[in-house]
Amino acid sequence: MKDELRKHAKIIRTLISNKEELDLLIINRLKNVIKDCKVIGIYYPIRGEVDVLKLINLEQEFYLPCIEDDEFVYTKFETPLYKGKYGIHYSKGEIIDKNKINVIIVPSLYVNKSGYRIGYGAGYYDRMLEDYVGIKIFIVYDALLSEHMFQEAHDVRSDYIITEKETICLM
Repeated sequence: MKDELRKHAKIIRTLISNKEELDLLIINRLKNVIKDCKVIGIYYPIRGEVDVLKLINLEQEFYLPCIEDDEFVYTKFETPLYKGKYGIHYSKGEIIDKNKINVIIVPSLYVNKSGYRIGYGAGYYDRMLEDYVGIKIFIVYDALLSEHMFQEAHDVRSDYIITEKETICLM
């Protein structure tokens, strides 16, 4: 089921014509939720993901994920960025313990209203988030927010779901 939903989500994302406008709406909603957070985990957008790099400012610290020895770690956002595993850009800044990050923003192909996501299938985010103590925010375009119950035992639930149309608090 998840593989079919992944394929469907990738097709839907390619059909979104006003992506920049929708990204801006999602970013504005994100800013409201994270305004009091000092340390934020973001990601480098690939394959049509919401462009969260627009969040970067001087008042907050931002960290990017990096896959190091098949482990998911966060490094302080610094330029230049380097292309790593799966074509994901990362920084060579200092590594931070994930539990020192106030909020982690997670890209999603598909999210259900119960707070579970489908990513690309490698499981990195689920493994990293299973013992994370901060706030988890899954972002997704509204067209990819679903009522379907597809979660499995290893899936991690979000604290917030943010689309261009709504902010859903699950805490």
